[in-house]
Amino acid sequence: AMLSLAGAAGVYPKDVLHYLWKLLVQNHAHDSMCGCSVDAVHEDMENRFRRITEVSNELIRRGMETLAGHCPLPDAGEKDYQLTVFNPTERARCEVVRAEVDFYADDRVQGFSLFDGDRPVNFAVVGRRRRRVDKITPINLTQNYEVDTYTVEFIADVPAMGVRTYRVAPLETETAVTAPAVLDQLENEFLTVSVTSEGRVDILDKRTGRKVEDALWLEDEAEYGSSYIHLPLEGDTPISSKGHFLGASGQAVSPFTRE
Repeated sequence: AMLSLAGAAGVYPKDVLHYLWKLLVQNHAHDSMCGCSVDAVHEDMENRFRRITEVSNELIRRGMETLAGHCPLPDAGEKDYQLTVFNPTERARCEVVRAEVDFYADDRVQGFSLFDGDRPVNFAVVGRRRRRVDKITPINLTQNYEVDTYTVEFIADVPAMGVRTYRVAPLETETAVTAPAVLDQLENEFLTVSVTSEGRVDILDKRTGRKVEDALWLEDEAEYGSSYIHLPLEGDTPISSKGHFLGASGQAVSPFTRE
């Protein structure tokens, strides 16, 4: 859809999407969708969902490669690579992106820098591995290459229904792999959500100053198996994280206790 809006003619896969839509509708029958039919019906649904996922993911991959190929970087050097971030939603987004950057193993790239235009972009390398990938070329059709894949995290600011392309400049010095950051707080202009080491979730309303402590918990309870209503299994004891922070003695106890 983004390619069509950008003016590319004949790229919208109407027939394929029509086929996938018909598969999806077959999974929306009343007793099928709510999971109360026989096992064979559920197995057929899983197969349809698998086919939908495989084909649609391949359509997305091909579309992104085509669009990325039409986002050149005029200031890129001969040895530079590019990384294109897509935003398919109707609003601008600025958030952490996890992406993979592939370098041909024969190039022996030891490290790299990331740029948004001329502006350096801070990033963290959270993984590195060597693998083989398939590339389609006009000479040899499908060709297999060995690449070094870096998994990186950085903050990307991408316009609505748009893309932003970053320049990846190889370096002679090695880029170290760092451990992923552990996020224990989420915050915007309205709320601050904190997660304690014990697993408790606290929510602060920054406008009113009201704080909700221990806002949610987890519970695991056996189910008898009724198609339409919840029926607990007789003799089962639910396992819950509710109230696990202070035991009878006032001391912290195990995160999961039997009530």
